[in-house]
Amino acid sequence: MDLNALPQPEDDDEIFGQQLEDEPQEPIILHSDERADYVTTAVEISRREREERIQRLKRQHPDDRPAYPSQPRMRDEIFQTKRQKPSSRLPPGWLDCPAFGQEIGCIIPSKVPLDETFNDCVLPGKRYSFRQVLHQQRVLGRKVSVLVW
Repeated sequence: MDLNALPQPEDDDEIFGQQLEDEPQEPIILHSDERADYVTTAVEISRREREERIQRLKRQHPDDRPAYPSQPRMRDEIFQTKRQKPSSRLPPGWLDCPAFGQEIGCIIPSKVPLDETFNDCVLPGKRYSFRQVLHQQRVLGRKVSVLVW
């Protein structure tokens, strides 16, 4: 006997017809003693207890709203003041640092170009901008695809 074979259509019709004949015509009514067999799961119990707890808290403290105190702004202000550096000072060693170094694999180390706010601190011949980075690398025959600083 092949267990993977599909049953013949006439066999299905006979079984289905017998099942229809055997079924009672009256609707099935559940009695209260049949409902006693129902098993409550732990998840249902925990959900019910949680809902009861929430309702009890609402009844005990109807005017109280969960007021979450806002965190003090001092942390944000301290963080911002630490990040902000005085714009009048150059980073130490920036002027003496070479514009770019030897190629390492596909990476060309380069010093970070400064913003225009530092133009007063740097002599015109020593300035190093993003345009100069790209121009110098093109002159050397290198193709720059990504700048990371």
